[in-house]
Amino acid sequence: MALLNEGTYPVVHGGVSTWCDQLVKNLPEHEFSIVTLTGTQHESVWPLPSNVRSFQAEPMWGEVRRRWSFEALRAWGESSAIDSAYRQL
Repeated sequence: MALLNEGTYPVVHGGVSTWCDQLVKNLPEHEFSIVTLTGTQHESVWPLPSNVRSFQAEPMWGEVRRRWSFEALRAWGESSAIDSAYRQL
């Protein structure tokens, strides 16, 4: 599963971050890849549970490390189980 955040978990403490942490910890049967849009901060301030497969901070300011194309994101979404479940809803 993918968890996309803007300025919250796991790089900032607070209400939404607490909710995200509880969500991930209480779904141990699922593996998560977390992508968080940040200002310039790159490090996790929350200890990540073992079901977090990967964590990536993407800063909105500073050095650009990679560019995501719309086509790449759409291709990822079309091949994901999440997209399939969403379409069923």
